[in-house]
Amino acid sequence: KTELNMLRQERDNLKITVQSLNQKPGRKEIRQYFIYQTALDIMFEKAPGFAPAWQITLKEAESLFEKSEKGVVPLLKRLMPTTPDKQAEEYEKISRLSIADTIR
Repeated sequence: KTELNMLRQERDNLKITVQSLNQKPGRKEIRQYFIYQTALDIMFEKAPGFAPAWQITLKEAESLFEKSEKGVVPLLKRLMPTTPDKQAEEYEKISRLSIADTIR
């Protein structure tokens, strides 16, 4: 009976440890990254036209982030505007930049 109680206590301690590890900063983001990476791998195998479209889109996104890192527009201000109107305005700007880069 005491052994059973000890095992229950150990199980509860392990549950708490797992929960606390899952709540560490960045843990959810890392998990989400691996989920996205797995989904991408599956799409590359299943959808024949996905790979080229993904590469083009990825290059556009990288270019957009590089521009924001150079100080043209701070990334956080673009991604998290304060009002819904500003959010819509920034989305349109990003779309225009992306389209302009594609045309060039």
